[in-house]
Order: sequence, then C-alpha cells, then structure tokens
Amino acid sequence: MDDNSRHAQLIMDSLRRIVQELRRSTSRCEQLTGLTGAQVFVLKQIQSKNGLSLNELAALTFTHQSTMSEVVCRLENKGLVLRNKSPDDARRLEIHLSAEGEAVLASGHLTAQENLTRAIASLPPETVIDLAQGLDQLIHMADLSDQPAVMFFDDDRNATPPGEPPK
Repeated sequence: MDDNSRHAQLIMDSLRRIVQELRRSTSRCEQLTGLTGAQVFVLKQIQSKNGLSLNELAALTFTHQSTMSEVVCRLENKGLVLRNKSPDDARRLEIHLSAEGEAVLASGHLTAQENLTRAIASLPPETVIDLAQGLDQLIHMADLSDQPAVMFFDDDRNATPPGEPPK
C-alpha cells in the first residue's frame, strides 16, 4: 500500500470512528433522556453559562445561529429551556434551563460532542488550521458544501424530508 492509500485509509477510519461514536453517544442519550446527544450537549452549554443569547450559544457550540435556533426551539417546546428578556437589556433574549432541563442533566452523561470540542480546543493552533482547511477542501471536492451543517444526529424526525412539499 502506498503512502496516499495509507493516508486515505487513515482519514476514512478516523471519520468512521467519529461517526460511530457520535451515533453511540446519541443512542445512549436517547435511552437515558429521550433527547439526542446534540440536544444534551446544548443543554450542558446552557447550564455552564446560563443566560446566553442565541448567538453566544451558537458560537459556544461551533454551530450556525439558524441551526441553534431550531435546536433551542425544540428544547423550549419540550419545556427544557426558557427564553427571557435580559434584566439589563430588554432587546436581548437570554436562554436558561428550566427545572426539567436541570433534571435531564442530572444523569451526568458525557456526550461525544463534548469530547470532540475539548479535543479540538486542546490541539495546537496550526493543527486546527490544517485540519479545518483539509476538511473544507474535502467537503468541496466531495460536492457537500451546499449541505447544511446541522448538529450531529439532531434530525427532527417529524420534519418534512428534503425535496418533499410541507404537510
């Protein structure tokens, strides 16, 4: 096997390991809490810095604001988070855990998303830059750049499938 083949296999094996752990993690979260791993990850971020704005929460989870808005809406509909006007600035909405949201986190389950974000944060800056650029090139070359970057395995099972008219 030549170097290119070995590196290609290493990349594919790494992606497989990440996807498998994300799948296992979300399955464990769903069994323990009835929520996806992504939703539990978001709840934990809110718990760590209660009173975040939507934009702050999106930045903290390395997610687009529109994606985070959808996740927070689902969590709010389940009664796990509350959005309140800031006492300091009435234009600012702050996101807080509800008592039900706190209860969900009592299990202390560590999500794959937490492990990955901690690992990325601990990499040397030049490695983060190289990894980001390499993955971005891979996405473009695989014609995936038009796909939305939603949170891992946080699909809304009641949503209309892509390409189908809304119900």
